[in-house]
Amino acid sequence: MMSTGTIIGIIFLFLAVFFIGFLVAKYLTEQKKWGTKKAELLQEFESVKSTLEKKLVELQLVHQTETSELQAQHSQNVTILKEKFSEIIKLHRKDAVMRSRNTLMGKLWEAVAPYIPKFRYHPSDMKFIGAPIDYIIFDGMNKKDIQKIVFLEIKTGKSNLNAQEKKLKNVIQSGEVHWEEFRIDDIVSIELEESKELQEDLKKELTELEKEVERSNVRQTVSNEPIIEIEYTCAHCQQHFVLDKDEREILKTKEKITVKCPTCDKLVMVRK
Repeated sequence: MMSTGTIIGIIFLFLAVFFIGFLVAKYLTEQKKWGTKKAELLQEFESVKSTLEKKLVELQLVHQTETSELQAQHSQNVTILKEKFSEIIKLHRKDAVMRSRNTLMGKLWEAVAPYIPKFRYHPSDMKFIGAPIDYIIFDGMNKKDIQKIVFLEIKTGKSNLNAQEKKLKNVIQSGEVHWEEFRIDDIVSIELEESKELQEDLKKELTELEKEVERSNVRQTVSNEPIIEIEYTCAHCQQHFVLDKDEREILKTKEKITVKCPTCDKLVMVRK
């Protein structure tokens, strides 16, 4: 007969085997469930991925279509702008040519007008000015019998008077036209008289200046007595100044020296 301990050992062994078998069975079951779940998740992932890829392809097609349409529209707009630009250039060139032609025709008529058979004035009586008026006409000058003076402006087509020409017209029509003479001889004689007076004034000023310089350069010394400081006058600022000791010593050995004026700092020549 088996002992109680052996029986208990067998029971524990059986329980251990049963528990281990239960854990293994549970692990295998969970593995199977996880495998199934994993397969479902992978299938769902592939489905979502496929859907997103289809949408991406659709969006790319839409983008390409819109891009193509925009490029086509841009090319069309550029073509239209180029055509409009060419038309504007042609119009401006045509306008410039017309203005240039009108200007040339105007100048041509200005030159030709005096020789038209029905023109009222003799070409020899006309003096071309150009600006601010085309011609000044001395009617009758060719016969040495001037009867009137005419200011003539020649226009062609629909051209109008400019601002300066309108002002000139108003001045003439208001009677602001005068005769004046300018005598050169009178002006020259006045200038000569003024020049003589100026020369006399300059001579007087030079004489006074020479006397002042002589008074400034006189040395006032007395033998066996201290030297009296002499005042000199600056020729620039007309201020009086005296020499310092060193300058006086230098002046004893020379006829003249150059010193700096203490007032204006300019160089002044000082003589004995």
